[in-house]
Amino acid sequence: MSAAGLQATLYWATITSKGVALKGIICSCILFFITLLPSSRPPDTQAQAASVTFDWDPSDPPLWTIRPEKRAAFLPNKTSFLEKRASAPCEDRDKPADLYRQYGDTDCKPTLELQSDGSCQSWDKVYNGKGTQVKCMSFCQIRKGFNLLGTYFEWSREQPFAYTKCHYPLACNLATNDTVPLGNWKKSGSNLDQALEVGISGGYGSKSDLKFYAQGQDWSLDMKEGQCGYFTFIPVKKITCGTLSESIWKTGKSCSTSKKDGANHKTNYCVDQLWNIKDKTSGKEVPDGITIFVHTNCSTREPLAMEKQDPAYAAPGVALDKEEIQKVQQDWVWNSCSFTWFQDQKKLKVFIRGGGFRDDKIASDGDKLFSAIIKCSGDAGITDATFSWFYNDYYRFNTKFPEPRPKEVGASWFLSAIVPAKTSPKCVGDALVGMGGFKDQCVEDEHSVNGKKVSEL
Repeated sequence: MSAAGLQATLYWATITSKGVALKGIICSCILFFITLLPSSRPPDTQAQAASVTFDWDPSDPPLWTIRPEKRAAFLPNKTSFLEKRASAPCEDRDKPADLYRQYGDTDCKPTLELQSDGSCQSWDKVYNGKGTQVKCMSFCQIRKGFNLLGTYFEWSREQPFAYTKCHYPLACNLATNDTVPLGNWKKSGSNLDQALEVGISGGYGSKSDLKFYAQGQDWSLDMKEGQCGYFTFIPVKKITCGTLSESIWKTGKSCSTSKKDGANHKTNYCVDQLWNIKDKTSGKEVPDGITIFVHTNCSTREPLAMEKQDPAYAAPGVALDKEEIQKVQQDWVWNSCSFTWFQDQKKLKVFIRGGGFRDDKIASDGDKLFSAIIKCSGDAGITDATFSWFYNDYYRFNTKFPEPRPKEVGASWFLSAIVPAKTSPKCVGDALVGMGGFKDQCVEDEHSVNGKKVSEL
């Protein structure tokens, strides 16, 4: 994703005669609806605002608001758990953030204060803060009013691990050196970035050009019959809302606070950013978040119902929509296809390997693929047909390759069969394409390997 793609999405309000019309968040006197902005894939790494309404009973929040490692403490005594408040929650990077708790100025002391006229302190001057200069602009992270959000943390959009296409009967594995990219971003150095850096407790974004990756963990799941899925990382993002006041640098000497010159105050102005915490082992900053397993339908590759998933997957804005997850998983599809002469060139033997296909295309036992091969043989029949599943990690850790080849990692299958000499390799290749795969070497009816006729090898 581009550097700009990871920048915080901005929202502001405009006053109308009918109330408050928001670009990005819709505000009533009680609730804020933060809408999920669409973004193109691949990859989708933007920390985006999700549709959180905080409309649940504060004493009994949904389970997806609780981190997995804290659910055991939450469920027996919800009241006691919710009464505990972290110190300096907006700045503390030594431990994972508490999610879906609304923090005000008593929890996160603002750097700048709102003034009596509704403007943010220092908006009409050039000032220094946190080692940077800001000109005619300021951000106050606290908004005054009834039930107004200041800062909170929430789950962001999932980022699937490409190596983990999983299919029974094979165990599904994730390793500590598996990673999923979350994008890279260096602050542009714009005046707005600097104002946000000063005004937000805990800072805004990264001062250096960092490339963010989520690390995997040693995890192995025994897949029962009919089970499929993938591992995915759910990052944590921090959302900060407040007032952005901007005056105009005029004549190169001073800041003009005149509306005629374009000075303005944007209330209900929210920014979001991926949240990083310190790794206990290395001391380096790493993305805050969790890894979960998403159960999918083997036939369609669509995620199963939410009650079959980890509760965090049900949080607003986390799950990829059906079209997106189909595209992601289709990108994991791979196959090879080749023929060789057999029995003194009286017959052919077909070899096909692959992975990532939908079961409704090939069947979990390869039956639909065998049917296609039989059809390509003129219904003459096949013999010595075999189909078996295997876990392919050759390209996962092999140092011969500069980059892993995720398409050829994970649950895979191997098919072979002896077929009549008149069988059309092109027909088989076309059938594979129709199933969502590739022709590979099965592109013409001159039975060949690596571009040469088998009879010439």
